[in-house]
Amino acid sequence: MPSARLAALLLLALAVAGSRGPAAATPPAAPAPARPDVILVTIDTLRADRCSLHGAARPTTPFLDELARTSVVFDAAYSASSWTPPSMASIFTGLAPRTHGVVKGAVRDGKAVNQQVLDESFTTIAESFRAAGYHTIGVSSNAHVVKRTGFAQGFDAFRAPLWKGANEVNAVVRKLVAERPTGRPMFLWVHYFDPHTPYVPHAPWIDSYDVDFGWVERCAGVEQEALLAEAKTAGDPAAMKAALYGLYDSEIAYVDAALRRLFEALPASRGALVAITSDHGETIMNRGWIGHGNGLYDEETRVPLLIRLPGKASGRRVTRPVANADLYPTLLDAAGLPRPPGLERPGLLAGGAAEAPVLLELSRTETVEAAVRSGRHKLIRRYAPQPAIELYDLASDPQEQRDLAESEAALRARLSATLQSALDTAPARAADGQETVPADPELIERLRSLGYLEPGEKK
Repeated sequence: MPSARLAALLLLALAVAGSRGPAAATPPAAPAPARPDVILVTIDTLRADRCSLHGAARPTTPFLDELARTSVVFDAAYSASSWTPPSMASIFTGLAPRTHGVVKGAVRDGKAVNQQVLDESFTTIAESFRAAGYHTIGVSSNAHVVKRTGFAQGFDAFRAPLWKGANEVNAVVRKLVAERPTGRPMFLWVHYFDPHTPYVPHAPWIDSYDVDFGWVERCAGVEQEALLAEAKTAGDPAAMKAALYGLYDSEIAYVDAALRRLFEALPASRGALVAITSDHGETIMNRGWIGHGNGLYDEETRVPLLIRLPGKASGRRVTRPVANADLYPTLLDAAGLPRPPGLERPGLLAGGAAEAPVLLELSRTETVEAAVRSGRHKLIRRYAPQPAIELYDLASDPQEQRDLAESEAALRARLSATLQSALDTAPARAADGQETVPADPELIERLRSLGYLEPGEKK
């Protein structure tokens, strides 16, 4: 009967299958590893040597100090330039300022003009994470790092609470994170404006500092240009400088405390891949300057940097010089994602990073410089206003006070060749300029007073 024949065939098939043993069964596919949430924090105008994370006497960064116990901390990290647009464009693209072209901005006839824009042809860090399925969130409180200057590329959600303090920035971040879709990992970038000028005296920190509070009152809330004018006529420059450092340090402590509150409020932060750094440092009555964008000395270019990898129980310190522009490939590597074409430099966590020279650039209307940090030395080549070469041994002279360019001719020649090679391998590109909101003179004046826009030439 057909039914009996069918039954026999089924029994035969079962017997044959059983004779093949366990190898005949197809094993279930291994689940794909969960991709970590990624949090990138950039803190405006934060120089490394004022952070207790990097040895400052005042406990300015207790939260970063705690993170350091489970993070990789880079003690000689550098920004690509000494002011925001070129440095942040390098972090976003992994490229040198000369290559992404975002290096200038000026004021002419009462209008901000020729503020260069990050071109859409570059694949930004947010675009790479979004292409990998991440939900991307960006929050920037600096008007130079916003949509109209090209920095919103790749973000699913982008907000710009301009000039707001860290607590207000946190509120925006929490809202956007709460609204994120489920089922997708998150890439979050937060840019705090603190501790940029004008400096605000933050309690309780400022109250504990040994400073002249008369000078604190005179300097608090004063814009960069006015502070510089005050410094030139100060009857007691040492007291003014100490007060400025007190104000600046209290700003650092304030944003560090705000960062702690943000991480405590974001459950995703506990298992996230985290990177925290700055776009540049700050000079406070060093070499006759206040602010940044003046030169490529360490006070304006050496920045804090830590990376916390998910699941790591202990931290370590890295003393070799590194560029925080290499965060882009580093975070992609750590998250297990492919790099876009053009990012060949080794990641910060790779052993080969020790061989990569650190290139610094500054190209403004009146000041054009390039520098290279290699080992314990830094060479600075100034092209304008007057050509010059300076050479420093940062191990013995961290304040860069003793120029060795004349006494160490062989070393100068070797590092000059290293600098030129770094420049030659970074193709130059002129970025497009745009007029920066000419209908908003208040914003233009604000940018100029903060030192972001240069006087430029008169028509």
